[in-house]
Amino acid sequence: MDSTFRFPDERLSMSSTVQNTDASAQIFHRPRRALALTLALSFVLPLSFNVQPAFATTGDSLRGTVERDESLDGIKHTLANETTLTNVILGAGTDSSSRNLVWFTDAAHSGAPVVELIATDQLVDGSFPAEGAIRFDRDNGIRSELAGQTNSRGFEAYSNKVEFAGLEADTAYTYRIGNGDIWLGQWNFTTEKQTDEWSFFFIGDPQIGAESGHKGHNPMERSYQADTWGWNETLKLATETFPEVRTIVSAGDQVESDRKSTPNSSWNQTEKEYLGYSYPEALQTLQSAPTLGNHDYYDGGRDTYQQHYNIPNFDPETWNHWWVQNNVLFLHLNTEFNDPEKHRDLHDAWLTKVLEEQGDKYRHHVAVFHRPLYSTGTTHSTSPTTERVRSTFTPLLQKHNISIILTGHDHSYARSHVLEDYNPGTYNHVTKSWDGSTGKIVDLGSYEDAPREVFLEDNQLVSLVANSASGSKYYDLVQPKHPFLAVNNQEFVRNYSVIGIDNCSVTYRTFRAEANDKHEANSVVDEVRVNVPNARPTLEQNPSPITVSQDKLETLDLTTDLDYTVCDAEKFPIEVEGAIDESKTGVEQTVTLTIAKGTAWEVSTERTVTILPASEGGSDGGTDDEATVKPSPTAEDDTAASPAPGSGKKTSAEANGDNALANTGAQELTPLAGYAVLLLIVGTLTATFARRRGSKA
Repeated sequence: MDSTFRFPDERLSMSSTVQNTDASAQIFHRPRRALALTLALSFVLPLSFNVQPAFATTGDSLRGTVERDESLDGIKHTLANETTLTNVILGAGTDSSSRNLVWFTDAAHSGAPVVELIATDQLVDGSFPAEGAIRFDRDNGIRSELAGQTNSRGFEAYSNKVEFAGLEADTAYTYRIGNGDIWLGQWNFTTEKQTDEWSFFFIGDPQIGAESGHKGHNPMERSYQADTWGWNETLKLATETFPEVRTIVSAGDQVESDRKSTPNSSWNQTEKEYLGYSYPEALQTLQSAPTLGNHDYYDGGRDTYQQHYNIPNFDPETWNHWWVQNNVLFLHLNTEFNDPEKHRDLHDAWLTKVLEEQGDKYRHHVAVFHRPLYSTGTTHSTSPTTERVRSTFTPLLQKHNISIILTGHDHSYARSHVLEDYNPGTYNHVTKSWDGSTGKIVDLGSYEDAPREVFLEDNQLVSLVANSASGSKYYDLVQPKHPFLAVNNQEFVRNYSVIGIDNCSVTYRTFRAEANDKHEANSVVDEVRVNVPNARPTLEQNPSPITVSQDKLETLDLTTDLDYTVCDAEKFPIEVEGAIDESKTGVEQTVTLTIAKGTAWEVSTERTVTILPASEGGSDGGTDDEATVKPSPTAEDDTAASPAPGSGKKTSAEANGDNALANTGAQELTPLAGYAVLLLIVGTLTATFARRRGSKA
C-alpha cells in the first residue's frame, strides 16, 4: 500500500465577493449580484454601509503593504522603532467560519480603534473602495484594554481584539487596522477550504528571547532579535514551500519571559519578545493557534498571555481551550496544571463536556499541549514534573480515546512507538533505565526501521514532540534512547512540521528549516501516517449466501446485503480472493472478501455463491426479472465503494443504465414488431378520418 502522504496542490483562491451587512458582522457572498445588491440596499439600510471617511495613511509606513528589511540588522531596527502598531496576530475563531484578531497600538494611536474587512477581489488597485467593507469599532465588536508590562515594553500600549464571523470557506479577505483618521496596516488572508483533506503547520517552541541557539554547530547570535530572525526564516520557508497551508498550530513557549521575578521592569524583556514573536507576516496572514507553555504561564505573565492572543472557547478554570477546522477538533490542554490529585478531575470534566458537545461532529480529536509525555531531551524527559504530567494526562487520553498527540517543550524531535495506556514510571539515572512502567509498547521498529505507516486500535496513540522552530534553544538527547521512542533527532537546526489530514489518518511530516553539513534545507527529518482507530473498517462475518442464475452472472455483486464500513473506499477497497466458475451449477463456491489487506486492520470474511441454470432463476445475487444494483456502503464519509474486483460487477450507475428498460417492465421491440405497430397506427387514423367525413355528409 502506498504510504506517501499526498499534499494538496491547490493554490489560493480569490474568486468570491463580500457584501456589507449590519453590526452582526456576518458576511455573505453573491459574486454576480454584488454591485446590484449594494446599490439596492444602500437606499433601504444606509446605516449598514460604510462610506469611507477621507482617512489619511502613514504613507510608506503602512504595515503589510511595503517590503521590510528582514536581515538581522533590519529586524533589530524594526523591533527597536516599531511602536505604533504591533503584535498583530490572526487567530482561530469560535468556529470554522470565524477568525479572531488581536493587535496592540501605542497610547497615541489607541483613542478610536477601527478595523475594516472586505473580500480581496473587491479591492481597487489594492486599495479599499469607498463602499462595501465591514467596519468595526468600539461600538461594533472591538474590545480594548490597557496592556500591562509597560516598563518591559518601554511604552504604553493597548490590546485590541475583534472577531470576524460568518466567513466563507476558501475565500480571500483583506483587513486594515486604523485609529481615528489614520490607517496603520493592511493584510490579506484566505480561509481554509471546506474539505476532509487538508494540512496545517505544527511548530515547536519559538521561545523568542531564549538566546541560546548557538549550541552545537549553530552559529546564531545570542539575542532575542536573532531568535526573531530564525523564527521568521522558518515561517518564510514553510509558507513558500507549502503556500496552500493556511493554519499554524504552536506547541507553546512562544516567548521566553525571562526574569519572571520582576515581570514589569526594564530588566524583563517579555514584551520585546512578543514583538519578535509577532514579527513574521505569517502571523498576520495565516490562522494561528497558540498553546500555553511554562514560559508563557507565570506569576505576572498570565494576563500578558491573555492580552497578546484572542483565544476562542477559553476555559478560565483550567486554562484549556478548543477550536475546530474542517474534520478536526483541536483540544489545547494546560500542562502547567499537572498535579494528579488537584488537576486530573478538572481536565477530565472539561474534556468530557467538550467531547459530549463537539466530539461527534469531527472525525479527529487532536490533543495539543506543551509538556510532552514521551520525549527525548536530557532535561525534561526524566524530570519529576514530567512524571506528574504523565500521571495526570495519560489516563485521560486513554479514557477519551485520543490518539493524536502534538507536544513541544523539549527542543528536540521525537516520535513515539504505538503506545497503549503507557507510563514509563520513574527514571533511574544510575542504571539509565525505567522502574515501575505500566501499559503497552507496540514496537514496530526504530530509526531507519521505524514504520512509515501505523494502524491504531482503540486507546492507542502516537505522540509527536516538535523541535525548535526558531533555533533559540536546543537540548541534547538522552542516551541510550528511551524504550517508548521510535525516532528521535537532534541536529541543532530549526524544524517545522506539516500535519496532513484525511478521513482515515493523520500524517506527521517534519522538515529541516535550514541546511547542515549532511542535509539540505527542507529535507525530511521524519514522516509517518497514523491511521486513527475510529476509521478502522468493519466487515460482516458469515454473510448470507448468494444464488444467481447463469444469465445474470454479469450483474453478480458479492457485496449485496453485506454489512461493512470503510473510511475511504478508494484507499480500502473490498478485495476478492477466489474465482467463480460459471460452468458449475447447483454447487456452492466460496470466495474470500478482504478490506485493508496486508495491514494491521485487515479483516476478511467468506461468502458462498451458487449458480443456477438460467431457467431456474436465482436470489440475492440477481433474478431473471431484474438486475442487482449495488447498495451504497455504510461508510461515514458516504463515499460509494468500488465494485468488488474480480466480481464482474458493474457500478450502480452502469447497472441502472444497462437495465433501465428491464426495471420499468418495458421490452425491446424487434424490427418486425415495429412495422406491425406502425401499420396499426396508420389503419386507426384512416378509419377515424373516414368516420368524420361520413358524419359531415
